[in-house]
Amino acid sequence: MMQGYRLDTAVGCSNYNSGVQLQQKFYEDGNIGTNIPNNTKHDMLYKEYGIINENTNKFFEKEKDMSFVGLLRTRSGMIAFADTKSTVVMSNGEKREEENRETKKMFRYSEGVLLSHGINLLHHYRDHKPVYMEEVLSQFFDIYEGDHFNSLGRNLYDFIKGKQLLIPEHGVCFFINAMKKDDSYAIECFQIDNMKIQWSTFCYPEVGAMYFGGAQCYQVLFQNIDGKRILRDNDNIRNIERRLVRCLQDAVKFYDEWLFYNPVGGNIKTEII
Repeated sequence: MMQGYRLDTAVGCSNYNSGVQLQQKFYEDGNIGTNIPNNTKHDMLYKEYGIINENTNKFFEKEKDMSFVGLLRTRSGMIAFADTKSTVVMSNGEKREEENRETKKMFRYSEGVLLSHGINLLHHYRDHKPVYMEEVLSQFFDIYEGDHFNSLGRNLYDFIKGKQLLIPEHGVCFFINAMKKDDSYAIECFQIDNMKIQWSTFCYPEVGAMYFGGAQCYQVLFQNIDGKRILRDNDNIRNIERRLVRCLQDAVKFYDEWLFYNPVGGNIKTEII
């Protein structure tokens, strides 16, 4: 069983080889959140960490619990993945799947890939016309020419402000950005609201490390999956990619069966960088 931890912010991390060391490193950064003890019982995870509210039987009260996106570092490269389910929150707080629509949450650019989760619908300041986040990101990458890793988040924030777009009140858009330079990779996690951009993580992932953001129940699950069954001694990266997709699909089927509403689903998209 792999060692790992779930971060109490929007992003989690597991590491098949050195999860404890990664946990200590990130936790000392101060901006990450609380780790779950490895010996916490399954039912206590649900009661203590807010995955299910037993009194109201409502799931995933915060927008960060929508979607599941992430990255897996292998010896041959990095695999990015994202689900495509689109969720609509009704006026009474009920969540429903937006029918006949897939949400794009993964955006490839020349130096890497950007993953998006959380709030996906913005609106114009003047006329309140709604705009999907994937439309904003597609326009952004049409003109983005940044060549410094940490410029992407700042440029994206400025782009959203320049378009006079507003994120719903108390809403947050979460991002995981991975860039390849020569034979090395770097990952940054940041979030954007109407007032600011805030970075939470910057690291150089080791082989076997997986980073993910979105629905907390998926984060808990993937911190406890035996990663060696996916990596299998780091064989052909295409084979690893197929096993990872199958693992994600199995997780979606499980939660479709047992959750009141499963915020993850649709086709699983992947990119190798």
